[in-house]
Amino acid sequence: MPTTYTYPGTGTGATSHPYPTRAEHSIAEPFTLADPLDAAQGPGAYSDNMWYQLQSLKDPIIAMNLQERFQTLSLYRQFVPTQVAMTQDGHIAESMTFQGIFAMEPQIDPVGTRQIWFPSNYVDTWKQSISFEFYADKVALHRYDDRVQAYRFRGQAGLIPIARTLLSESMVIGLDLLARNAFYDGQRKHFINDRANFGAVVAGDKYVLTEAQKVWLDLTYEDVPLAMSPTGNGVGTMIAITTPSVIHDIKSSAGTDFITADLYARPELRLRYEVGMYDNVRYIAARRNVLWNCGTVVHQAVTQLDYGPGDGAWTGLVDGVYQVGQTSGVSNWIEVDDASGFTVNDMVTVHQTRTNAYGVTNGVDYKEGTARLRKIVAIVGNTIAFNMPLFHEFPAGSFITLAQSIHPTTYIAGPMGVVNGVGEPIGVEVREPIDDAGAIWRFVWMGRFKYQVMRPEVFRIVNSAGTLPRWGAGYSP
Repeated sequence: MPTTYTYPGTGTGATSHPYPTRAEHSIAEPFTLADPLDAAQGPGAYSDNMWYQLQSLKDPIIAMNLQERFQTLSLYRQFVPTQVAMTQDGHIAESMTFQGIFAMEPQIDPVGTRQIWFPSNYVDTWKQSISFEFYADKVALHRYDDRVQAYRFRGQAGLIPIARTLLSESMVIGLDLLARNAFYDGQRKHFINDRANFGAVVAGDKYVLTEAQKVWLDLTYEDVPLAMSPTGNGVGTMIAITTPSVIHDIKSSAGTDFITADLYARPELRLRYEVGMYDNVRYIAARRNVLWNCGTVVHQAVTQLDYGPGDGAWTGLVDGVYQVGQTSGVSNWIEVDDASGFTVNDMVTVHQTRTNAYGVTNGVDYKEGTARLRKIVAIVGNTIAFNMPLFHEFPAGSFITLAQSIHPTTYIAGPMGVVNGVGEPIGVEVREPIDDAGAIWRFVWMGRFKYQVMRPEVFRIVNSAGTLPRWGAGYSP
């Protein structure tokens, strides 16, 4: 499949580079280059990391630790191949275009025995473009923080705990959410009980066991690799990425027919976050797949003041144990216009924007990068406090929403459903202090890339409600 890359200033004269491809590959064995660190082999696909040519980075030790955490903790890495756009003459590609050829359709009408000219068949091409976007995140710490002091006194080795904790959490979860959102951009999705959209989902729309059979049928008729075989669905298994709530509901209905992964998967072959199998589908579950509070709104309040990092955490002990808020210099409560619809232990979303795009008026947009999930631990009048502080700026007029959550299950039966096109690989920077006190150290990762649907026919999404946990609410004996 040839690929072209468009560079700034080159107009339509994009440079075209061939790259290695495989006629067949499994989900467990994504596209790779023979040596992903060898730039001479040209642009290609590599799914294990986004750190092309690590030796060229400013801080390779930190980059390697981020890469290791990504490989260890990422949910979607194993299902999303990465295509690399090489730089040219110092320019960074703005976009990437994939081109492929449609399969030929056989001509089976008989021809004359003495006919010497046969009717010609026809082939044609398809193409798809990815326009890269820039992503970055930063950790800023004061030199008196323990982690930065470790860096100051122990040198390079002291940076590794930061990379393995703060930056790695930001990067791994952030990239997984981008991949999740890209899969959800696929057009082949539907709802349990044939609901029309997020706004139509009710708490009773739990996952139905027959959905896997329906998905198998859909994929078989579209010639998707893992769904097709002369003997039916017995060859290969399909992957389903879902939420813990859906797994709970499957187990409740399937009973002993749900096979836990420990019984069939050797440790070295077990997929990350894999929990079990039902109806020849291997299920993977993670909390980050939930579209929190994106359904019908139960209660929505508007913040009355500007709030930022450190604000909103309760001064009391959460669960009788954790001191989560600062005692001075921050606001320990969030003032809203109306807190009457909230109760303690509600899991709410704090967000800056609203959307009507999913069948909910003024609903939560699961694509909003600053939206944050918090548990309410105290309510006094029209003020509420959370189980942890806010980590970002939320200006007055932001929203706090309690709503029905949506639980998507993404069935994957072939490669390259979603592709990550990389224009500039992830880089890691350590910024030394520039303030008068030389106190603030900043640690940054950044890159230009885009997760995008490539082959929508190889996956399906089934939306449902899900049994939610009790959030540690306890009970009165």
